[in-house]
Amino acid sequence: RTQRRPTSADPSMELPLADPPDEPIRVLVRVRPALPQDTDSAGECPLRIRNGDTVTLTRKDRAVSVRFDAVLDGSVDQPGVYDHVRAAVEAALSGLNSTVMAYGQTGSGKSHSLFGGLNPDDAPPADAADCAPASALEGVASRALRHVFAHAAAQERVGSRVAVSLSLLEVYNEAMHDLLLPVIPAADAPAAPPQPARGGSTFHPPAPVRPSLTLRLDSNKEVFVQGLAEVPLHGAAAALSLLRRALRQRAVRSTDANARSSRSHAVLQLLIETSRAA
Repeated sequence: RTQRRPTSADPSMELPLADPPDEPIRVLVRVRPALPQDTDSAGECPLRIRNGDTVTLTRKDRAVSVRFDAVLDGSVDQPGVYDHVRAAVEAALSGLNSTVMAYGQTGSGKSHSLFGGLNPDDAPPADAADCAPASALEGVASRALRHVFAHAAAQERVGSRVAVSLSLLEVYNEAMHDLLLPVIPAADAPAAPPQPARGGSTFHPPAPVRPSLTLRLDSNKEVFVQGLAEVPLHGAAAALSLLRRALRQRAVRSTDANARSSRSHAVLQLLIETSRAA
């Protein structure tokens, strides 16, 4: 969600931005590098990428091709991925609501693509200063925050102020929890019921450590999450540090595809407001 509230028609408030994408919805496919188990008996991978926008999957002599806005193969790095979603951030800075969503099966690289460099297993940056360049590992979230604060700094130089706040929630077991709130001591948290896991074993999820949040309708019939914290941000370094701490609280467990797999949906929201400096 983004919002922009200029208090003056002064064009000096505005800096040149990239044009919003022509299509309101774009679908990109990122294909991770092939693993040994992805190949057939002849050692060939049944998936092919053609023309940078088409995926062809061959199974038992039957080929199915699907075309997308873009298909990124295993050679495309994190900066390359961000280049494809940069227009969404530019649109947000222009005052439009803008969303980037990652969808895919377990182990396909969603957390890496979005939260690379911030996940618990990722090494912390060697240089945490606001002006430090992005590391090669950093995903969309980190690069978007750096982009937003670079824009904010440029706006300040022409007499405008950009206020940025952040919220982060997870949806786990059909309940929403605020990852920015302090945890409840384990002794005070109710026990969570055991749940069946793959292979016939029983998985005991961690006891809830945050109160559940509720969806509500405001007076304009717009949906909001009641009680969700919005934390003001004052620079890219502080924002990334906050995100890194919050993401450690996500529900995870080991799966056949990933030793540490996120078990929840994470929703990161930035509220961006631009005004004329006093």
